[in-house]
Amino acid sequence: MIFCSLNGGDLMVADVISLGLSGCEIAFSVVQFFSGRNRNRKEATIHAWEELEKNVFLQEGYKKLALRGGADYVLGGQGEWKRAEKALSKVEHFAVAVNVEIYDLDTLNRLAGSFIIKEYERWRPVIDTKRQREEEPTFCKEFEALYVSLKKFQ
Repeated sequence: MIFCSLNGGDLMVADVISLGLSGCEIAFSVVQFFSGRNRNRKEATIHAWEELEKNVFLQEGYKKLALRGGADYVLGGQGEWKRAEKALSKVEHFAVAVNVEIYDLDTLNRLAGSFIIKEYERWRPVIDTKRQREEEPTFCKEFEALYVSLKKFQ
């Protein structure tokens, strides 16, 4: 058995060193937590974008949907407008998640910033018409806010 004899001053030094090491461990844990959180947000953004792209933008006939859906809406039809409204709803939900920082705006900009800007501009006449006709000023506001945020990167 080894016995160690420490006087009061030595114990105080040992306590201070122990406290300092504990502080360093806490700081390191906090840094790891936030860097992991940021990585997870970026990864989640990539996966969510892939799903949105697959379920909306890559669907057959999507490219003409804004035009046909918008015309259908203006004429009071239901067919193409219902498809268009469903597509816009999915984009709006994705935009909410980006705007409240569940998903990462910078990562999205690098993935598809120009594409989303172009898509908002494609849909804008339809969005404006619906806002005016039905006095629904909040229709696609999240999509619009995302558009404005992405334009700042351009």
